[in-house]
Amino acid sequence: MTQDAEDNNTPENRGRDQDGRFIAGQSGNPAGKPKGTTSKEKKRFEEALNLLMEDVADDMREWLYRVAENDPKSALDCLCKLAEYVYPKKQRVEHTGKDGDMLTIEQIISQITTPVIPIS
Repeated sequence: MTQDAEDNNTPENRGRDQDGRFIAGQSGNPAGKPKGTTSKEKKRFEEALNLLMEDVADDMREWLYRVAENDPKSALDCLCKLAEYVYPKKQRVEHTGKDGDMLTIEQIISQITTPVIPIS
């Protein structure tokens, strides 16, 4: 192995060409950023937004009331949009019977495995 090849094989130079640039398709961090890791910028933005929301929380009620006086539909729309950040949307679940047919109440009751015991 030549001296240049040995120098290029150090941990600092792996995946780089002779000029020190990364070779196409290779990275200096092959494992990459772990999934679910929040970037520093996003984290700072979220913190700033949380602080802002804490500062205006008391005023938001008054603002919604003012909007509702002239346009109740818009006030409700604003409230629904804000609520999505606090309460996640529910996913729709459709239950069907055999071959995708509608379930009957009898089918549903027949699937209940825990008997209902009246409390006396």
